[in-house]
Amino acid sequence: MNLNIPEPCASCGGKCCNRFAVPITHLDVLRLAKHTGKEPIEFCRLEDSQNISKNPYPKVFVEDGGKLVEKMLVLRRTKNEWCVFFARSNGCTVHQGRPMVCRTYPFSLFAEFAKEKGIGSKRLEKILNAFAPKAKSADISGEKANGEVYYTMNTACPRRWEKEEFSISDVMQDLKTQEGQLKKYWKVANEWNAKRRKEVKPSFEEFLEFAMQKAEKES
Repeated sequence: MNLNIPEPCASCGGKCCNRFAVPITHLDVLRLAKHTGKEPIEFCRLEDSQNISKNPYPKVFVEDGGKLVEKMLVLRRTKNEWCVFFARSNGCTVHQGRPMVCRTYPFSLFAEFAKEKGIGSKRLEKILNAFAPKAKSADISGEKANGEVYYTMNTACPRRWEKEEFSISDVMQDLKTQEGQLKKYWKVANEWNAKRRKEVKPSFEEFLEFAMQKAEKES
């Protein structure tokens, strides 16, 4: 157990770390590069966009097999489908520098993305004490955050979060940071896509270099 990781994540065993693709922004990449000393290409990869439809992260155009395709920037995974930064003996090895989507999970500002809809931040403690029988999901690639906190009902967390295990103010701060960074990343992705739709071979490496340059300017 990693004592630097709080409950309930510390004793979870990384249920979400081998179940989901982890979408990231250019600012996540920069933070992880500084935190680990690794090159982005060592821990980043592109995922087929149709495999991760239900999230608000943008897609980018790159060349794959001689064709221009839409991909989504995510963390690399091992052969056994674990996050590249997960260690069975120690959990998340980049917990202090982890991506914002990991930092905010299982909370969301996006109502449709949260499979269990809450009523707002003031009543979040009550929501966490029971899972609603009605789950709701939708593709929110165009959805805007509405300023309320929602708890995502999921099958990854082995148990519900108790009220003493989180702070609404901290959750809200992280969610607002995620929202702001996501808006910046949409601008980066849109700029990349607008300039490269007609190019023959815009590579993944070129996109990473472009994204890192933008992140450096914003940091």
